[in-house]
Amino acid sequence: ISFLKNIAETLRSGGETDIPDIQAAEDSGTLVFIPVNGSNLQLWATRLNGLNKPSYVLLDRDTKPPLDPKYKQEAEAYAAEGHTVWITQKMELENYIHTDALKQILPSYRGGGDFEDVPRLFAKVQHESVSGCCPWTEVESNLKKLKDKENNAKAKICGEATKHMSPALLTEVDNGNEVRTWLKTIGAVLSR
Repeated sequence: ISFLKNIAETLRSGGETDIPDIQAAEDSGTLVFIPVNGSNLQLWATRLNGLNKPSYVLLDRDTKPPLDPKYKQEAEAYAAEGHTVWITQKMELENYIHTDALKQILPSYRGGGDFEDVPRLFAKVQHESVSGCCPWTEVESNLKKLKDKENNAKAKICGEATKHMSPALLTEVDNGNEVRTWLKTIGAVLSR
C-alpha cells in the first residue's frame, strides 16, 4: 500500500497527470485497500464479489522464470470471474525500487536484480551494519526472527525508499512500465 501511494505521489509530483491521487482516493473512501496474499485470494474473492465494484489484485511473482508465478492458478481463477489481476514480472514489488533509492536509506546496500530477494538482502545488510549483533546465519536459522527482519525491511523499503524514487528512476528500473500501467488502470476507474 505504501509502495503504491508513494510511487503515485512521486509520479504526480513529476507532472504525470494521468496517475491518480491514491492517498486522496483512499481518504475519500473511493478506494479501499485490502491486503491479501495469493493463498487466501479465493476467500476474499467470494466476499468481495457481492460489492459489485471493480477490484484489482496485485500479486508478487515470487518465482524466477521459467517457473510459473507462485499464485498463477489463483490469479487465473479470480480473473475468470471478471476481476483485474496483475502478477509482477519481477520477483516482488520491492524489485521495482531503484538501487539508488535503497542506498539513500541504507548506503551499504548492494543489489538490484529483478529476481533477487530484496527484502532479505536489505535485512541482512541492515542487520550486519549494527555492531555487536549476532551473526546473520543465526537469524536465518530462526524462522520467526528472519520473518520479522524481512517484514521490517519491507516496511522500510516501501515506506521510506520509495520516497527517494523519481519518475526517471522508476523508468530505469521498470522499463516495461508495469507500475504506471497499474496506477493508470486504477485511475481510469476512479475518474469515472
